[in-house]
Amino acid sequence: WKGVDPMVPFFEEEHLTSMKAFYGIPDDCPVLSSLISRTFETKPKKLAYVSPGVKLLLQMDAKESLKVVFCGLKIFERHEGRDGMINCIYRICQEGLHSILPYITKQILYPSIEEFIGLLRDKTVDLPESYKTQSPGDDDSRPQTEPMQTGERKAPRRIQFSSKQALEDISKVQMGSCVALLHDDYLKELGLQESTQGGLRAHAPFAIPCWRGRSGINAMVSRLDCDQMLDRLESAKPGIVSSIIIAPNE
Repeated sequence: WKGVDPMVPFFEEEHLTSMKAFYGIPDDCPVLSSLISRTFETKPKKLAYVSPGVKLLLQMDAKESLKVVFCGLKIFERHEGRDGMINCIYRICQEGLHSILPYITKQILYPSIEEFIGLLRDKTVDLPESYKTQSPGDDDSRPQTEPMQTGERKAPRRIQFSSKQALEDISKVQMGSCVALLHDDYLKELGLQESTQGGLRAHAPFAIPCWRGRSGINAMVSRLDCDQMLDRLESAKPGIVSSIIIAPNE
């Protein structure tokens, strides 16, 4: 169809293998076998997830009789970095996070409530000096965050990761895309959810895609999404957001 990009099943084994190794995704994950792109390039900019039935329908449309304007849930976006330190060129997107989260076993960190609020409020939480990655060139190779929303703000000072669990997780997280999850214990304490284990984990309200750069962890979500999560935390425990004080820079 003239003016309509094609819907192409994504079968590039090299990149699928990279995703599995980087995120710890098992071979039988149904999400990776149902990815599509809107280009015939081997490294599409965006990858969307569709149901097996929709993918089969697209494969059967050999004559391109279907005029598909929009299809699928954006789940990965390409980002190769500038210094060759990124081992997987596809980062996880917020829209499709709930679909891939149950299958991820690597690149996950559990920040404290204070650190999670820092990620949502400031979009960045700094790493301690001993956890920073030294490399020539620019300070960071993170991709651009979601488009600026009305009211976007930047904090002059930021908090730093210091909790034992977060630092232990960060030591295992490679540079590139990762996911920050608010632990079940904190959710129960706030009365937000009884459990996020197993299938329920896919719908955890406090899970956000992030990016580990050389000097910090950056939230890869829009300001609107961050503010909505902050509002939920504040409603669950009034004062919890405003009580997080940022220490002055030394």
